[in-house]
Amino acid sequence: MQTSDAESFVQRVPNEILIAIFKAGLQNPTSNAPFLLALSKVCSRWRHIALAAPELWTIVQITSTHQLEVAKVFLERSRHCPIHVLLTASYDLLFKQAVVLLDPHLHRLKSLELDLDSGSNADILDELISCMAPSPLEHLRIHLSTMYTSLLGNFAPDLKIAEAFFPSLHSVNLRGVRPNFSAPFKHLSYIAMHAFAPSASQMRSLVHGSPVLTTLVLPGFTPESFHQFPGDDEDTEPITAPSLRSLAFSLRGYHLPEVCNCPLALLHAPNLEYLEVSGLLDSHKGLHGLLDRQKHTKIDVLRLEQYCAFSADAGFPSVPSLKRLELVGVQGRLEYIASGNMASSLFPFPKLSSVYFVPDTMWKEEHYTWLRDLARARADIDSPFIIETSSLPEQEQDDTLQNIAPNVVSRISPSTGLMSFHDFTSYDDTESEDGAYTDDLDYVDWGDDDEWELDMYDDEDPFEDDEGLAGVDLG
Repeated sequence: MQTSDAESFVQRVPNEILIAIFKAGLQNPTSNAPFLLALSKVCSRWRHIALAAPELWTIVQITSTHQLEVAKVFLERSRHCPIHVLLTASYDLLFKQAVVLLDPHLHRLKSLELDLDSGSNADILDELISCMAPSPLEHLRIHLSTMYTSLLGNFAPDLKIAEAFFPSLHSVNLRGVRPNFSAPFKHLSYIAMHAFAPSASQMRSLVHGSPVLTTLVLPGFTPESFHQFPGDDEDTEPITAPSLRSLAFSLRGYHLPEVCNCPLALLHAPNLEYLEVSGLLDSHKGLHGLLDRQKHTKIDVLRLEQYCAFSADAGFPSVPSLKRLELVGVQGRLEYIASGNMASSLFPFPKLSSVYFVPDTMWKEEHYTWLRDLARARADIDSPFIIETSSLPEQEQDDTLQNIAPNVVSRISPSTGLMSFHDFTSYDDTESEDGAYTDDLDYVDWGDDDEWELDMYDDEDPFEDDEGLAGVDLG
């Protein structure tokens, strides 16, 4: 194809198709501004299309004072569209400047992600949340720095979150702030709260007030008090969560090993399918009671990270429905969790068909032996037994695991648990039925296709040329 033919073909591509292609290029918020600037330099037609499509400018990222001017351009060009704001403020002044810039646009916020290094702006943060009400906000993520959170302890700033403020809220991810939830939340399906320390009544109110809650992530879950022994004045009623499908937690603070009555141990999720636990001792029988086969009969994926299996006396509870077992950095004796040498009637996972395994330090012969015995014990299943890991030693061949047993299919693949998965926000807006996001294209006089040449743009705009963005950090 000759160059002129290629140019002619590009010019015949409909505007709507070009917009879809442009949107597909917006994969990383950190590169959106340079990408859109590059589009604007191709030709005047592409420039006019980009400027007339507000949905291309809806992801606003601020990480420095240099990016405030770029953010202003994005806010103006996004016009009436819902916006997604990612703000990382390493110092107080930047946070205050960003809040002032965002204030006229708070009613358009669809998602808000804040990463703050200081808690001195807690009042501004609380005021920001209050000023957003009512808001179409669907995703809220607020993280204070880990160092600040550890120093703050129980003095973390309170953050009131109510459905009256955010009637469309779907997901919440908080660290370094103490959430004050005012239930109910009709649409809330995802909750992640770091170092959450609720009473049983607070936990019950949150769960019962979120009827479509499917995912609950609680790193560093802490009892409200150290008094966890059952007594006449204790709240020991079950906390029922019928909608919950996925639960991930790690424990912090004082939890009784045998019969703990913290809110987590009271949780009853009859439809739970995925359970992830990090840093738990085997003395906590049944993983804090959550593997009670009478309460949770549908768990088919169990992920254990940094689990300590040192005691054979503790035993591992039977999980009849389990199909996939993920072990990452498990310490101690693997056979204390499950052993292929057990009698089939004693094997705790009779439906097991997949194992993901990553050793705590390095691969040892005992790891291969354990996996081999496990695979041979499952030789009676109809489908192959799948063994996955993130990596093998350099001297090992890719088929090392494959040769463990005839029925094994091995894979090298990454595996990420819920507690290490942070970016839950989706920025993929769907176009409204009435074409509200692209109505602004109508005012552009496109002319005939052959009138558009591959030329440099000449509109007056902050993105007009390199000098127009002098000193502005687009990275």
